[in-house]
Amino acid sequence: MKIIKYSPDAIEKIQEIERRVRREFGSKIAEKVKRAITDINIYNEREDYMYKLFGISSLDEEAENYWDDIERDNNQ
Repeated sequence: MKIIKYSPDAIEKIQEIERRVRREFGSKIAEKVKRAITDINIYNEREDYMYKLFGISSLDEEAENYWDDIERDNNQ
């Protein structure tokens, strides 16, 4: 099972969103929003998240080659 580790900044931002939603819409909605944020669209630095989210490729050929090399080294 993979474990997701959030940075302290990400945790703080998620908690702030949860607090705002709770104040305006209540606890049930706040929990749904928090779950939606933490259950979907989590990408690591190797993924082209800009393409997955918006259809815009943010990786150039040099970056793609770099991650291909890293992946190849990890599989050896």
